[in-house]
Amino acid sequence: MRTVLAPCGTGRDTMWDWDNPPFPIERIEVPNTGFMRDQPTNCYLLGDSEVVIVDPGSEAGAELVPEALERLGRPPVKAIYLTHGHPDHVISAPTLRDKFGAPVMLHAENKSIVGDHLPWTSVDIEIDPDQPVVVDGLEFDIVMTSGHSP
Repeated sequence: MRTVLAPCGTGRDTMWDWDNPPFPIERIEVPNTGFMRDQPTNCYLLGDSEVVIVDPGSEAGAELVPEALERLGRPPVKAIYLTHGHPDHVISAPTLRDKFGAPVMLHAENKSIVGDHLPWTSVDIEIDPDQPVVVDGLEFDIVMTSGHSP
């Protein structure tokens, strides 16, 4: 089960306009190793006065994310949000948690795939689809999407 963020009250069919988001969004292309080496993982930094890191990626994310945050003026990191438990999305999460003191969030249905490359003890908050995520004062619903992971 993969999760995505949607503006509160909009439901599954409405996402924000990526060309005109409600706050700054920084995309970082994090290089991968292994079978995904031919394409990067898109990591996102959402927010302005505070930031949520989405899918920090492989080990390279542990270097690239702090560099991007430095360029953005070092806003505080509120959370590290993992859309699903595949290794190309989660490997650098514990390192970034330790560096920024931000909790790692992942939905419990990913326990079956995350265990080989990220101990479940590295997840601080199990994502609750009924609990909105607040970034820079804006509330976002968590929308469960099926098909890409358990």
